[in-house]
Amino acid sequence: MTIHQTYVRRTWFLAIALGGAVMSLAFWFTRPAAVAGGAAPVLTKSNLASQFHGERTGGLHGRVTWTGEIPIATPIPVRANLSTLDRIPKSETVLNPFSPRIDSDTLGIADALVTLTNVDPERAKPWSHAPVRVMLDKNAMTVFQGGQEVRVGIVRKGDSVTFENPAGPLLAVTARGANFFTLPLPEAGSTVTRTMNHDGWTELRGGSNVYWLGAHLFVSEHGYVARTDRQGRWELRDVPAGDYFMETWLANWNPERVDLDPDWHVPTRHIYRPAGKLRQRLTVNVGETTERQSQFSASDFIAEKN
Repeated sequence: MTIHQTYVRRTWFLAIALGGAVMSLAFWFTRPAAVAGGAAPVLTKSNLASQFHGERTGGLHGRVTWTGEIPIATPIPVRANLSTLDRIPKSETVLNPFSPRIDSDTLGIADALVTLTNVDPERAKPWSHAPVRVMLDKNAMTVFQGGQEVRVGIVRKGDSVTFENPAGPLLAVTARGANFFTLPLPEAGSTVTRTMNHDGWTELRGGSNVYWLGAHLFVSEHGYVARTDRQGRWELRDVPAGDYFMETWLANWNPERVDLDPDWHVPTRHIYRPAGKLRQRLTVNVGETTERQSQFSASDFIAEKN
């Protein structure tokens, strides 16, 4: 067995062991607390739409745009043969998976996410977003929803996401942010599902041998979540009348740091800065459609200021 083969084998045994340890700790700290009689409470989804009344709703629409010079995301250096995933001393480069999609004519931002907070799930409309699945290979991590490729999958809190490795080799996916886990996909044809128990922005990353892969999920207890189109347009219908905060999210393409293997001094993780987020208060009135605009700039994606 060569030194390289020994390294690869050791690295993956260690990765799988650490992944198991992390999942065990996550289970321990997030397990339901015991109640009287020794039984644990059953985790259930919210009673979504049980008190929804369509005649008491309004609507929202708008655009998400960019101001300033359109940014260009730096390609990611990869010290691996993209055909075999063997480590190599000379770096290649791959496209940044979170490179912003900004229309040069309208400055509209595609793939931004618009959602509402302070929504009562029982007064919300029925869930309408399709199930999400994520496919990994050595070149890309692709999110599918409703038969389309999307950059951010919209998931109902308590629903499962399917992760697939159709072609191999051994791959893994990790999640950070609102949801925290590591899932191995050990061979071609591997499929695993994971329930999303925490609402919010979740970043997906490839394992250490495909650290350049990335995608996002947004987990919500209600369905008032929209992705922007190529011109930055979005719409939310059938919103119960009331006061809300509107949040606009966009993935950050700027690297925060690169973690290196201590022995071989090659990258194993590519960490991005936190997603950009804008927040504004609004009121929805019965029978009215309200327009709201959101505008990002480069300052929304730099390191946090003290």
